[in-house]
Amino acid sequence: MPNTDMEKKKSPSKNKRNRKGEIMLKILEMVGKMALLPIEIIWVMGAAGYGASMKDFDREIRKFREGESGSRKFGVDSRTKQNYRKLFYKLKKEGFIAEKIEQGGRFLIRTKRGAEKFVRLKNLKDRFLLTSYKYKPEKTDKVVIVIFDVPEKEKWKREWLRNTLRELGMKNVQKSVFIGKVKIPELFLENMRKLHAIDYVEIFEIGKTGTLKHVV
Repeated sequence: MPNTDMEKKKSPSKNKRNRKGEIMLKILEMVGKMALLPIEIIWVMGAAGYGASMKDFDREIRKFREGESGSRKFGVDSRTKQNYRKLFYKLKKEGFIAEKIEQGGRFLIRTKRGAEKFVRLKNLKDRFLLTSYKYKPEKTDKVVIVIFDVPEKEKWKREWLRNTLRELGMKNVQKSVFIGKVKIPELFLENMRKLHAIDYVEIFEIGKTGTLKHVV
């Protein structure tokens, strides 16, 4: 019970960090594609939402620059605007974005360091999406054996493999050996490839006649 309470207390903070990371990722993506005034970024994040696509952002930026925003209520409250300004300051201070003076305006652009930060954040987001996927268990009449040996520096892949194989209904017979009459979903194999985990995994099938087939 104490562990559950601790997890509940931590979750709001974790959600806040995740949201901040999402916003930072979107800002770095936008300023990597075009030079933008801080007010333009604040407007577009409020009008389209930080989870919108770049196509949506482009449309809102075009509306803002064409003056359509003047006839609409600004969609961001003062507290949120202040939070964005703090984030801009943090990104500038850490060297991820810089100011470029052009046509009398101070535009934000992404630096080389910012481009590297964008790639790291994007990879973390992709990793989260791929490892959060829930696969539908499907039985088979063949015995399937999964063996893996993941380096310690990539232990998160090991934990992900163990958790996913358990969710599929496989039995953990040794530390990194799972067995069960369960089909390995093709999407799971594809996600292993995307996460560069497939090289650490071997999958075998034992047929009705007792023949051993190396699948992966």
